Amino acid sequence: MDPHYLSGGRSADFVLFHIFAGKPRSAQQKKRLYRRLCDRLQAELGIAPMM
Repeated sequence: MDPHYLSGGRSADFVLFHIFAGKPRSAQQKKRLYRRLCDRLQAELGIAPMM
């Protein structure tokens, strides 16, 4: 992945998730999933979220 594509730059630790799911989810459900994913990635792999 180009480290400068659509951003000011990314580190070598950059991870991109694109989640496809069957039915549409509310904004609240999406935010909860994102928060849980970020928390787990940081706790278990030491990957800090980019906010």
